[in-house]
Amino acid sequence: MKKEKLSPQVKKSTEGELQIMRDNLKFLREARGWSLTELSDISGISKKILTGMEAEEDFEVNYMLELCRVYQIKPHKLFSRIDLH
Repeated sequence: MKKEKLSPQVKKSTEGELQIMRDNLKFLREARGWSLTELSDISGISKKILTGMEAEEDFEVNYMLELCRVYQIKPHKLFSRIDLH
């Protein structure tokens, strides 16, 4: 199957949304005072995968869905800046 290339505008938008999601994952964890090890114990997701999710590594969507369950938020909320105030 041939991979389609994204236009520069779409690629930039997608990268921006992914960075917001990554920032939100870290924010939600830190707001609860959890270490990566604690979140790993709670979620069942390895610390290595969690570290990668907060960095710039690829991950499977089921991990994101599990974190949404843990944080009790809807998945689409991860792609907009989260403010707990």
